[in-house]
Amino acid sequence: MNFTNNPTILSIDAGTSSVRSLLFDASGREVDGAGTQIPYAMTRTADGGEFIELDALFQYVLQAIDHAVEEAQKKSISISAVAC
Repeated sequence: MNFTNNPTILSIDAGTSSVRSLLFDASGREVDGAGTQIPYAMTRTADGGEFIELDALFQYVLQAIDHAVEEAQKKSISISAVAC
């Protein structure tokens, strides 16, 4: 794809139960087969709070990015921007 005429956005969402990555085309449509979701469980504290270790979350985010980049390469897509 032409970088100038077909910008693609990599979206990364780190939520309370998973990290997701998706690719979207210039019209805002999701690129088929280019998304991933990596589930995880948070640790609950005695007072009802929840957390995840930063290093673990960082690794999940990297895995999601790697998957999106691999799918973009397979589809000959250039990623123009990243949104979190």
